[in-house]
Amino acid sequence: RPWDTAREVPIIEDENTPWKLIKLLRLVTLCAVAVIVFGLALCSKTSFLLLITMSSEGTKVIPDEQKPVALLCIGCALITSSVLLFLKSIWKVFFFELMASAGGAILTIVAMPHLDIVTNVTILNGAAFLSALLQMVAQCKAKETNRFLVPSIVGLVLIILGYALFVALYIMKDLTDLKMATWVGLAVGASLLVSFNWWENYFGLISEHSSSLVVKRLYYDMRRCQNILNMLSCLLRIAVTASVVGAYVPLSQMDWDVVRSIPAPQTRVIAITVGVQLISSALCHWFSLAACKMHAMRRCFILPLYLASLSVMALLMIYLCATMWHETYDEMMNIIISIFMDKYRPRDNIEFNDFSFEAHIYFDDAFLDVKGSRGRHLNEYAKNLIEIISETYIFTNIDEKMFIKKQQHPKQTIINTPYGGRVIVKMPHGNLILIHFKDKERIRHKKRWSQVMYLYYLLGFKLMTKYYALWKKGDTEGSLKKEIQKEKHNTYLLVLDGDTDFQPAAVVLLVDRLKMYPRVGAACGRIHPTGTPAVWFQKFEYAISHWLQKTAEHVFGCVLCSPGCFSLFRAEALMDDNVMKRYATKSMEASHYVQYDQRRRWGPSTFANIVDLLGSTTALSKRNSSISRPFMFYQLFSLISAILAPATICLMIASMSFMFRLHWSVALVLAVIPPAIYLGLCFKLKADTQITVAAVLSIMYAFLMLVVAMAIIAMVKDKTIFTPSSMFVIVMAIIYFTTALMHPQEFPLVFYGFLYIICIPSAYLLLTIYSMVNLNNVSWGTREEEQFFIDLQQKYLEPLPVDKAKQEKTKEDLKSLRNKVNFAFFFLNALWLVATFTLQTFEVAIFIELPKVGVDLENLGNLRIDPIGFMFIIGFSASVIVQFVAMLLHLNTLIHYVAF
Repeated sequence: RPWDTAREVPIIEDENTPWKLIKLLRLVTLCAVAVIVFGLALCSKTSFLLLITMSSEGTKVIPDEQKPVALLCIGCALITSSVLLFLKSIWKVFFFELMASAGGAILTIVAMPHLDIVTNVTILNGAAFLSALLQMVAQCKAKETNRFLVPSIVGLVLIILGYALFVALYIMKDLTDLKMATWVGLAVGASLLVSFNWWENYFGLISEHSSSLVVKRLYYDMRRCQNILNMLSCLLRIAVTASVVGAYVPLSQMDWDVVRSIPAPQTRVIAITVGVQLISSALCHWFSLAACKMHAMRRCFILPLYLASLSVMALLMIYLCATMWHETYDEMMNIIISIFMDKYRPRDNIEFNDFSFEAHIYFDDAFLDVKGSRGRHLNEYAKNLIEIISETYIFTNIDEKMFIKKQQHPKQTIINTPYGGRVIVKMPHGNLILIHFKDKERIRHKKRWSQVMYLYYLLGFKLMTKYYALWKKGDTEGSLKKEIQKEKHNTYLLVLDGDTDFQPAAVVLLVDRLKMYPRVGAACGRIHPTGTPAVWFQKFEYAISHWLQKTAEHVFGCVLCSPGCFSLFRAEALMDDNVMKRYATKSMEASHYVQYDQRRRWGPSTFANIVDLLGSTTALSKRNSSISRPFMFYQLFSLISAILAPATICLMIASMSFMFRLHWSVALVLAVIPPAIYLGLCFKLKADTQITVAAVLSIMYAFLMLVVAMAIIAMVKDKTIFTPSSMFVIVMAIIYFTTALMHPQEFPLVFYGFLYIICIPSAYLLLTIYSMVNLNNVSWGTREEEQFFIDLQQKYLEPLPVDKAKQEKTKEDLKSLRNKVNFAFFFLNALWLVATFTLQTFEVAIFIELPKVGVDLENLGNLRIDPIGFMFIIGFSASVIVQFVAMLLHLNTLIHYVAF
């Protein structure tokens, strides 16, 4: 209708992604890293050339008889990186490393000291003959276009021309100077050998496109034993360099004894030059790696860093899988708008060759009975979803042209299925949304079984059955296995909740992680809770979880939990042994219900899974290189800290007894009474009443925590900041503030930390009690192919029969499990509190005495610290400090922003 041109388009605000700020940050970071890399490379090379100049003939910096000292320093500079790498990995092929290390030693120790500094600069910049040759070969193998091949050919020709001019100019000066001819020959030969250093950069790509089984096998063997090869190559480099230095000095009729008689001024000059060279080289290496992670080699560091990087693109298939139940209209609108990333990856546009996608929505309990009507009909929530899809289709199908004829409603195909019904919607740019409406009378409902349903449908049926059909037609199993493995590796599942909204850029970031690291099975996105100020605590909790906890798990081992609301999983990992099959197993024991079927309060299930994980330490350490015994010890430490969290909160509250002039033991008793009463009530009251009581206690604890948070008063009272409580507050504040600075995009979240502190008793004391006592309640939840679904239902998803006897037995088993776990859990907390109470009550003479220092560092006497209280403060902050150190070791967040 041409008159109906007024339109209402929903405004999708990406409130968590200030792209202008990120672009500015990216520009500043790239410029800074470019300057740092170039400066460090210049500093490293200049200091190295100065060392060579000190050993040159005719230099006056060091007398001729002391030249061996400079040669020794050059040798040390050459082997330092090998020593460091050897210590790091205790992990190339012997021939190439022998050539490269011998070339480097002969070039810098024997030949270059006899040439001028300008020539030496040129030689160091031109030692890339083999790299240029292999780059050209690799691009030919990869069938790259001429625009990539021409620079490689030109570079190789220029290097050869440079060598020819170098030889001609030096030898033509004096044809009778045999010594100079020797030095020139050694320089050319050694620099060619030095270029062997970078042969591995291209060998992987050459082997991938090579038809030679020998080449492929060699590369495979190298990858398997990379650590051993590096270790041997480091030893080889050290031995070769030492041999060249040790042989050249006596052959040149120099004396090693002068090393012990160097005057102090020369010693300082040499030491400073060596120090500058080693430090600048190490830092240059680190910043160069950062530049590579930021994909900035070609754009920012062509001069100091340029090495061609080639990659083989493979088309990825991503299934967007969302589960729904009773989401609100606005929540469903948000996720449907997010799923309509149609224009970002049009189905038939060959320009986008990185991935294609297909969206699947699994709607639980979508049908109801209507009086006077045959069959079952879609309920209100399911109808809302269909309406929202139509609305979203219309405003995403808008064109800039005023009168162009546009399709105003999506093409829909409605199919009756064994589990209910399916609606297939074709989006404007050709991609599909498949909505699976589940009837709980035909198929199991709730989130877990929806996940089982799409795992088997997408990975079992859609991925595997086509290869089975090819095998039936006569294709060999060996060739099909390779194709299946490749498709498994390049098929991803993006799992979503029904109230999740996201941007296409977030999906691209996750895809980037899995493409970059082929052994990674899953990557989780950063989650931002939305809503009223009531979620401020959750915002900070999620921030700390991603900034510190998940980073620490990534650094020490691997992240153990990817949130189901926005995570990308590799099909290859999901289809591995004991993953899909185990997840589809019906719970038969009480512990299985806690591990697999408890959703809303995931604390007990987390405890159960970690205990299960720790019990399989030996087997997991052998199967997964990322899960080591130290990592499992870290998990054990975290588990113990989580178990003792209620007692820790009680001690923290009791530690502020001085403000009310109470004896420590009295304060401890008063701190324990409210949670003890709440624990008893939880065993008797209904869940809703438990929550009401917890809400009242939370308000009381919030006011008390306002007092606890004012630890600055303790600093004034004691006239010192060097008390355990004061240092704890200061250290935690520094850690959280520094961590927020390392995540500039999310820095404002640090201001929610005040609410987080106030709510600590609610989260770590009351909520823990509530979840542990209700451990036996597993009723909580979160919101074509016809023969395949019939078979799937019969084996995994058939509605569970009502068995009164089994239900009662399961109920009793869950109660028994709850009682045992609660007894052990709270008994450990009670033991620790009783021990503390006993020591305080009887004033046992066990204490730690520290010097009491004022704010201006004057001595105010001694400060006695109770060891139990001190250890609790250490215990409470130790995990945060460990996670903070891991975050500093990681240091990739800013790099990820800039790279993207």
